Amino acid sequence: MLRFIRWTTLASLSFSLLLAPPAQADEPRAALVALEEELNTLKEAQENNDLLIRKLKERVEAQTKTLEQQAATMADLRKRLQEGDAVKVQIQALEARLAELGDGAANRASAGALQLGFKADIRVRPEISNNRTDFDGDTEDSDGFWSHRVRLGAELGIEDWVRAKVLVQDARRFGEVTTTGDGVAIHEGWAELRPPWAQGFSLRAGRTELAFGRERLVGTDDFGDTGQAFDGGFLRYELPPYIQLDLFYAKIRESQGLEGDGDFFGLYVSTEGVPYCTFDAYYFGLVDEVNGIERTDQGDRDVSSKHNIHTLGLRGELLFKGLLLEGEAAFQLGTRTDPVEPAKELDHFATAYYAELSYQIPVLLLPTIGAFFATATGDDNPRDTKSIEFLQLFPTRHAFLGKMDLFAWSNIMDIGGTFELTPPRGFGVYAAFHYFRLPQTSGALPGGFGAGKTPDPTAEDIDRTALGNHVGYELDLILSWSPNDLFSMEGGYSVFLPSTVIENLGGGTDPAHWAYLQLRVQY
Repeated sequence: MLRFIRWTTLASLSFSLLLAPPAQADEPRAALVALEEELNTLKEAQENNDLLIRKLKERVEAQTKTLEQQAATMADLRKRLQEGDAVKVQIQALEARLAELGDGAANRASAGALQLGFKADIRVRPEISNNRTDFDGDTEDSDGFWSHRVRLGAELGIEDWVRAKVLVQDARRFGEVTTTGDGVAIHEGWAELRPPWAQGFSLRAGRTELAFGRERLVGTDDFGDTGQAFDGGFLRYELPPYIQLDLFYAKIRESQGLEGDGDFFGLYVSTEGVPYCTFDAYYFGLVDEVNGIERTDQGDRDVSSKHNIHTLGLRGELLFKGLLLEGEAAFQLGTRTDPVEPAKELDHFATAYYAELSYQIPVLLLPTIGAFFATATGDDNPRDTKSIEFLQLFPTRHAFLGKMDLFAWSNIMDIGGTFELTPPRGFGVYAAFHYFRLPQTSGALPGGFGAGKTPDPTAEDIDRTALGNHVGYELDLILSWSPNDLFSMEGGYSVFLPSTVIENLGGGTDPAHWAYLQLRVQY
């Protein structure tokens, strides 16, 4: 092509020279100089094109070599898979042969009729805290300890429709001669039937963990020293993904003398029938009666109480391409004993709400940014013959409302945001900010701090408008590493900055600090 351009250009110039009228002697020379410059330009362009073609050939050769290597790798993988399939067939043949040669129960066990699995969970966690109980730097309340929890158990399965589990737990703190709480105890112990003629149904009886939804009302409370389990009967029906129905009854306290009974029961229905969505509806009933007499200098005082509380709720969750949208609403009604005059009974109606929005960005480290809002009603005046304080039931406390576990989902409002990173090889980073406030300017503040700092509801002269709204701010940071399913390590630090409400409840204004490091092995 370039050669054709050259000859065409030369012919044109020659023809122009022949037809042109006589001119001065320097005009043909100038034309030849211009022609020479154009030829040099074309030659340089040709050399650049040649260089580009050589580079393209080198890239094609490199890509071809890479494809050949990948093809060889794929062929090797196919060969290995074929060999694995052949070994699998041989193993199945041997198992079938063993089943034919066996006799009695031993044969059925080897054929898979009897399954026995062992479980172990060992957790060690040192913790340190400062100002966590009074937020007053002038009062010495620093604390540091090591908690230790060991769970050992076994799970048995017979055929496909009989299961049983026993899980023994010992929870203590380093340096104690005896165990804390109940010490060595049965954390879980149950038997379960899944009749083959009732597909999807299972019936369980004994002591077992319960966890519903995000565990804001009923959960395992796994971060606690001992966790949480319930004694009773449990019925489940599931037809994935359309429905899962749980019906349960649990005894939370058996009467001993004047102590009274405690019963907890409910129904939880969940469906994932809509793509990317989960919808839950639930009912929880709590009938809890405590009988007792408190002896004081002024005489005996009746401290009996009874809660007959019924909780109805709805929860929805949307998870689509990194976007999470969740909302939950719970409503309580029933009756409870008047804390001011135990002989009276109050009508109870309370509400609680939760909303969360987060998005995981599909880039390196998978950063997730989120925002949340939680609120629950509280009783700003126990003397008005109404009960509107939300009762949180049996939640997993560490799941939300801050990692320091200072407050409960009752008479509280929590507004904040989260940030997470998911680096490779099992590492994780979590940070959260919480702004706590009262829904109104008064009322009790239940929770880890408020349990000892709540105004006395029986006091005649209490100023219930002096607390204010601002409770405080909390920052949480957690670093985790879980390289496999057996081992995990987690470290966390939290700081709480108290505000007006804490000060008016008798606390200080100094920051509270808490940190921990947890090592865990599970099998």
